[in-house]
Amino acid sequence: MPSGYTLHGLRRTFGSYLAECNIQARAIMEAMGHSSMAVTDEYVREANRADRG
Repeated sequence: MPSGYTLHGLRRTFGSYLAECNIQARAIMEAMGHSSMAVTDEYVREANRADRG
């Protein structure tokens, strides 16, 4: 992996991308392997803020 990148950062980018593409929260949760919707909701909230701002 190139210097400056982390697996967590790449995962977070993937989750953010899915949310920005208006993928349903349940599908993001499944793709990311989250056991709780609470974590997935963070991605959706961030994407919604980015759309408004």
